[in-house]
Formats: sequence, structure tokens, C-alpha cells
Amino acid sequence: MNQKTLEKMRQLSLFGMHDAFKTSLENPLKETLTLDQFVAQLINSEWDDRKNRNIDRALKSANFR
Repeated sequence: MNQKTLEKMRQLSLFGMHDAFKTSLENPLKETLTLDQFVAQLINSEWDDRKNRNIDRALKSANFR
């Protein structure tokens, strides 16, 4: 089940969410989070990843010396 979920996240280009979910599977602290905290963590990770990729893309296209 988890591998299918990870693969679907990749196919949907949810790379930040994919990485956060994969990390949470390996981390024993996930049991301390409530469901809404866990979902918020996944969404925040995706948000941060998209913002960082946007910044990287802007820096590359700026052609700084």
C-alpha cells in the first residue's frame, strides 16, 4: 500500500509530499502526530518544495554572472 501511494505521489509530481511521506515511514515519531498534524506536515512539505523549486528556476533564468 505505501509503495503504491509513494508511486502515485511521484506520478502526480508531488515530490515534496513524497519525500515527507517516505521520511515519516522511516521515522518512529509519526505515531505522536494526529491525522490533521500529519496531513498538515505533508502539505507544508509540498508547499516548501514547490516554492524552493520556483526560486531555483528563477535564479537559473536570471543568468547572474
